[in-house]
Amino acid sequence: MVHEAKKALAGLKDDGIEATLVDLYSSPSTETPSRPVQEHQGKVLTVEDNYGAGMGSAVADVLSEHGGAFALTQMYVRQIPKSGRTPDDVLRSLGLSAEDIIKTAVEMLAVASR
Repeated sequence: MVHEAKKALAGLKDDGIEATLVDLYSSPSTETPSRPVQEHQGKVLTVEDNYGAGMGSAVADVLSEHGGAFALTQMYVRQIPKSGRTPDDVLRSLGLSAEDIIKTAVEMLAVASR
């Protein structure tokens, strides 16, 4: 999902939206997510290619421990994946493509969509 998130960051930047990507699989500590959250007025979007929002829930736990207001939207696998001709087809069918990430981020910020 990091590669899709990087594509989404580029698309958001094209729309004039600055965002920060934190790869929690390589993050050195649970302290890391709190700084970017403060920099982006408490708006958090987690994206994971798994069921049940495990990473999103972990992020919510860490942010709750640090206090302060935040709004968390979680994107994760909500249905059984079906085959596709390409991995991009599968991500689109699950609503986890770069375009889906951009759309969700734009909706979170309540700005005009692309």
